[in-house]
Amino acid sequence: MRLRHGFLSLGVLLMLACVLGVAGSAWATTAYVANSGSGTVTPIEVATNTPGPEIKVGSRPEEIAITPDGKRAYVTNGSSDTVTPIELATNMPGPEIKVGKDPDGIAITPDGKTAYVANFRSGTVTPIELATNTPGPEIKVGGAPPGIAITPDGKKAYVTNVDSSSVTPIEVATNTPGPEINVGNGSTTIAITPDGKTVYVVNTLDHTDAVTPIEVATNEPGSQIKVGTHPTGIAITPDGKTAYVANYESETVTPIEVATNMPGSEIPLAQNPLQIAITPDGKTAYITNEGSGTVTPIELATDTPGPEIKVGSYPEGIAITPGTGATGATGATGPTGSNGETGATGRGGATGGTGPRGVTGATGAQGATGATGSNGANGASGATGSTGPTGATGPTGPSGPEGAAGKKGATGASGAAGASGAQGATGATGPAGKEGAKGATGASGSAGATGASGPAGNAAIATFASSQSTPSGYCLNYAELAGQGSGPCPAKTSGYSPSNLLAGPAPASGETVTNLYADTNATLTSTESALVSVIDNTTGATLISCTVTSTSNHSCSNTKESGSAAPGDNIEVRVTASGSNCNNKQWRVRFRY
Repeated sequence: MRLRHGFLSLGVLLMLACVLGVAGSAWATTAYVANSGSGTVTPIEVATNTPGPEIKVGSRPEEIAITPDGKRAYVTNGSSDTVTPIELATNMPGPEIKVGKDPDGIAITPDGKTAYVANFRSGTVTPIELATNTPGPEIKVGGAPPGIAITPDGKKAYVTNVDSSSVTPIEVATNTPGPEINVGNGSTTIAITPDGKTVYVVNTLDHTDAVTPIEVATNEPGSQIKVGTHPTGIAITPDGKTAYVANYESETVTPIEVATNMPGSEIPLAQNPLQIAITPDGKTAYITNEGSGTVTPIELATDTPGPEIKVGSYPEGIAITPGTGATGATGATGPTGSNGETGATGRGGATGGTGPRGVTGATGAQGATGATGSNGANGASGATGSTGPTGATGPTGPSGPEGAAGKKGATGASGAAGASGAQGATGATGPAGKEGAKGATGASGSAGATGASGPAGNAAIATFASSQSTPSGYCLNYAELAGQGSGPCPAKTSGYSPSNLLAGPAPASGETVTNLYADTNATLTSTESALVSVIDNTTGATLISCTVTSTSNHSCSNTKESGSAAPGDNIEVRVTASGSNCNNKQWRVRFRY
């Protein structure tokens, strides 16, 4: 430091004041958004709502969780079957961690030692030791788990099971699952109140459109709370007073008063809100909008949405870094120095010593973990087709020729002539001749033509669908077996296969595929197209197909062609996209077989 007249200069004092102020300030709070269509994570600086450069992670990232110390984020990659760690100080991704099939929801224990990952297609949960990023043995839970949350005391994890319409509690100390808790249809995302007393479960499928509370002390579910259409995400404010639910189809957010479980007025949002996270100070909620590739901030004091923030393609999960301690109090000002003598200017009075530095404020409460996302709901099965009318009877063949007439019988002998004079009596009539032989039967006429075939009768209808982004060349889930989803098309199979992407086996008489119809949320340009193919997985043959173009109104159909599969064969549905606007979209495909 430069000295002037034995005292610190005024500029140095001001510099010290600035340094002390900076040392006590809080770190910048940041929201991290998983973009499933881009394979990236976008950081957003909460103070300015400014997005930063995207961070490359695995294929189809879905959900994200941040450690309590705010140093790392962990991202689930649905198509890679991995989790990517990110060092938040540099936003650099680390080596991917192998977990179960189609990982979705993720939560981290309050002590920051373990992450728990819900594997949707495996029906399991994978614990990861965060000190070494080492996965442990998988824990068996219910069918198709998408969401997970951990109690504030770190003793229990609660896992939602879509196919089982249930929640599985897990004892964290032993990684032991308990009995499933039955809740409403399609239990997807989940959140727990800060006091650890209540679990809130989002019920998505079959138009349940509700949230089910569960009392943690007894694991007993309460009465369902009605919210908007197709709810998908939930988060609870740090003070535990309000839960906020994102409604995908009604494009709203529903606030719920936790003390009474009463829903409030819905807040209108952008296209297809999916997941939600709340800042550690409880002032702002951030909602991912899958349809518009944006994030919407909501000022919670007034429930007012702000301008949308542009992020990557198909944003899903979101998490916010935890809060930090408040700035320490300013030190007391030192006493003013005495004035110099009048006359010749005396030296200035000595500046009072700097007051002691204020005590650093206590560390702020940890921010609530963002709610995990869910799979889209299964499409409803179409009605069975009615039996077609019986074909018309063919015309009767012509009659055979008439048999030849029998021979005429011989004429009887004439009676003798009477004597002359009186006329003699007439002679008796001779006996009748024998009947002639019966003529041969004429040949049968030719068979009449077969009547025209009636329309298709009561054939079965197959549904393949994915409410998630489907990359080009992927196959869609057989929805009646595994719900909606997609994945890499399986290799050729012969006989039994456990794959969720296959319908089969074909019955003993084989099956014929007809009446293909497909629709999508893709909006194509004139140079783009998407081919939907129904394929015999056993032989590799395409049975029937149709193509979506820019003029076909998001759909295509094929009622003229058909294809047959042999007994025991399996069937798959593959989507091949040409152009970025039809890649990574959602699909529904149906056909008769």
